[in-house]
Amino acid sequence: MKRFLIVLAAITLIPSIASTAVTTDKAEEPTATPTQTSAIVDLSQFSASDNTGLGAVAATVVSSPGDKGRAEVALSRALSRARAFAMEIPGLEEKLNSLAKGERIELTPETFDFVFKAKQLSSQTHGWYDLTAPSPKGSFMKKDWRRVKLDSSSRTVWLRSEGMTFDLSRLATGYAADLMMGELAESGFANAMVEMGTVQSNKGRDIFTPWNVTIGFGEGTASANAGAYRAYRYNVKDVAAATVTPQGLGNGLIDAHNKKPVKPDGVRSVTVFAHDATTATAFAIAAYTLGPKHGLRYIESHPEMMCVIVDGGGELFASKNMNITNTPERSAVRQGSKGGPDDLKQKKREESLGQ
Repeated sequence: MKRFLIVLAAITLIPSIASTAVTTDKAEEPTATPTQTSAIVDLSQFSASDNTGLGAVAATVVSSPGDKGRAEVALSRALSRARAFAMEIPGLEEKLNSLAKGERIELTPETFDFVFKAKQLSSQTHGWYDLTAPSPKGSFMKKDWRRVKLDSSSRTVWLRSEGMTFDLSRLATGYAADLMMGELAESGFANAMVEMGTVQSNKGRDIFTPWNVTIGFGEGTASANAGAYRAYRYNVKDVAAATVTPQGLGNGLIDAHNKKPVKPDGVRSVTVFAHDATTATAFAIAAYTLGPKHGLRYIESHPEMMCVIVDGGGELFASKNMNITNTPERSAVRQGSKGGPDDLKQKKREESLGQ
């Protein structure tokens, strides 16, 4: 098993008050100066990183220098929990993919909770995220999440259809981030940040500034350089964010409603902000699948979330509750949008019939 690295850095905090959970940040990161002398509190930043089966992971907590030992223990436990969970995902997928109709298998408490959450989010997104998206083509009621059955009392799962195929590794990235943040919070740290690939969970703030999430414009392209003047870094507090790109979580993604690969040419990145990383990941996948026009409107129909989309041309569009004024083309993108393909209506009709 790989060893992780604890990095310590003592830094002075100038207390400040964050007014919103997500704000636009165009300015350079502030630095402490000799004139900032009132109410100074010494804090340290403790960090740890590793590589799991779900990709690279890093975690940071901010606390007093005397908390070094407690921080090291908490970070160690958080990384160990993420590693253990990541190791279970390939085997879990293999077991579920080989299940015959009606055959039951028992899951561990953590993997059962994860599958339960995945099915719940499949329902909440009306199947635009679907834990069984790669299943062979067929009618929705025979090849979607509703054919997955769970029994909480026995922690068992079984299927009502033959030949169903699961895709769990994408959502597992968000779930692992939530596991780590939960471990750090339970250890009593009010300021922490976890990064699991392009998924991030944030609690409290960093030492001098809030934690921040960076929006990708398709690095290395001409339009990315041309758009550099726009706000692309957002200050965050007590919120999670998940970003889907063609090279990342969107790579090989299957559209659950037509069983075809999602074409990446219409969007460079989709970033969704939500209360937890698992939810943010599911809705980011849903918005990415829908594309920039319908995806933005879809997230706007969920006011408890926020969204930033960079389309294929490198233009940035944000949901209305982001309060961003430097995206004049956003209204043009939303014009004429009906909220999604007709297949969404078919899914809702089936749900109303209890199928």
